[in-house]
Amino acid sequence: MHKMPRIWHMYLQSLTEQKFITKIRRTLYRALCALPVEQHHRVWELYLAFVRQKGIPIETSLRVYRRYLQFDPTYVEDYINFLIESRLWQEAAERLASVLNDDEFCSVKGKTKQTSWLEYCDLLAKLATDVLGFDVDAIIRCGIKKVKDEVGRLWIAG
Repeated sequence: MHKMPRIWHMYLQSLTEQKFITKIRRTLYRALCALPVEQHHRVWELYLAFVRQKGIPIETSLRVYRRYLQFDPTYVEDYINFLIESRLWQEAAERLASVLNDDEFCSVKGKTKQTSWLEYCDLLAKLATDVLGFDVDAIIRCGIKKVKDEVGRLWIAG
C-alpha cells in the first residue's frame, strides 16, 4: 500500500491544506523513501509547491530546492528565480554564473544563453555591492563581448 503514489498524493494534499510544516516535510520525505525513483516527480511537484508557500522558513525551502536539484539538475533556473525572489543575491549570482559557464546547459524554460547573460549582468549591475567575490566590471565587459545586440544596455549597466 505504501508504494501507491496516488494514496501518497491524496494524503500529502490534505496535509498541505492543514499547514503543519514539520509533519508535511517528514511525510514528503517518507513518500520519497517509499516510492520508486520513477514516481518521485509526483512527490516533488507537491514538495516544491509546499516550499513556495508563504510562511515556510527560507532555510527549509533552500534545503528542499538543493535536494531537488540532485534529483533533477535541469531545473536550476527555478532555483535561481527562487533565490532572486528571496533576495539571496550571492547564491543567485553564483548559480547563474555556473549555468553560464556550463557549455552543455540547455534551458528547460527555453531561454537562450543571451537572455541568461543579460539577466546575469542586470543582477550584478543592480547589486554590485551586495554580491561579493565577483569582478562586476570584468563580467559585464565579457557580457558585452558575448551579447553584441545589447551592447548599449550593458554598457550603461556597467
